Amino acid sequence: MLTLRRHLDGRVLWPAALALLAVAPAGAAAASQATPIPSGARAELLGEARRVGARDGDPRPFDIEVVLTSFSLGAQATGDGGTKVMSAGTPVYLLAMRGHFTCNSCSHPRGAKIGPGTVIWLLRPVQRGPAVGFGFGTVYPDLDAAGSPIRLDRPAAHHRRAEPAL
Repeated sequence: MLTLRRHLDGRVLWPAALALLAVAPAGAAAASQATPIPSGARAELLGEARRVGARDGDPRPFDIEVVLTSFSLGAQATGDGGTKVMSAGTPVYLLAMRGHFTCNSCSHPRGAKIGPGTVIWLLRPVQRGPAVGFGFGTVYPDLDAAGSPIRLDRPAAHHRRAEPAL
């Protein structure tokens, strides 16, 4: 599985070029679980997820979830050992979604091709600003490892698992 990561200036970093992050303090997970995400921020994050999904080939992404966490826990939950662009304890939103994506916003080496993906995730600072992390691939990040995820969209009938008849 290839997961691409985006640098602050928009360039995609290939996995081999990524450095490891420092481990977050143990109390960061507990702190992120205790802080709710305001309804205005939820609406803004849902809009952002839909815009990113549409830009990358799926105007109707689903399983859109967010967790308020620290930068280092968010990076660990995504498997991103990426470059350290902010301090480990900086509050961020880890936003993840499923869909049928083509990475229209990804740059890549000449002659390389990026196949389709089913998952996109973003790390975005709580104090507004552009995403500081971006992932494209097939593995949904472990949001539970970063805090208490909140579902932003409603499950669509065609994406729900079939429930057994009673």
